[in-house]
Amino acid sequence: KTMKIFRPRLAEYEDLFDGSSIWHVRTKNVGTLSASDAKDLGITGPLLRCAGVKADARKDDPYAAYPELDFEIPTRKDGDVYASYEVRMEEMRISADIIDQALDNLPTGPVQTDLGRIEPVGEGISRIEDPRGEIATYVIGDGGDKPYRLRVRTPEYINVSALGHMSRGYKIADLIAIIGGIDPCLGGIDR
Repeated sequence: KTMKIFRPRLAEYEDLFDGSSIWHVRTKNVGTLSASDAKDLGITGPLLRCAGVKADARKDDPYAAYPELDFEIPTRKDGDVYASYEVRMEEMRISADIIDQALDNLPTGPVQTDLGRIEPVGEGISRIEDPRGEIATYVIGDGGDKPYRLRVRTPEYINVSALGHMSRGYKIADLIAIIGGIDPCLGGIDR
């Protein structure tokens, strides 16, 4: 039911933004980030893809059910706030398609699965794609009931480091759009 409501609403919001000349003036050619700068800064997610780099952990290092799903990774080349908006809108459409595919192929059986015991000794690395980019996790277990070491690299923490680069040469009034293009979540930045 939610997906039937989501797609028309998304189209409605997109029409509102795309029909606004003010939106275009305030976001096109504002807060630009080149592909090489984005890669040098370690940027991930929509902010990297809006600069033309087709990178996504779900495709580059597939996990869970992603190898069984059919979806594309949207990119743009302009690397500005408007390109970031376009990538995010396309990603929402693709996410709706992914949800439909997952629901169509949902196996029958218990809702909860016993994951078993997590190995307490050793180390592991994982990377997953979240809406803002790649989350990388490094964990070391020493046999105790808690990890000996846990390091989480959030996309917000890295992506917000591009703010200085993206805002150089722009007006203070442009900062709101530029920060919106980065799409930070303060919980992911707070260390």
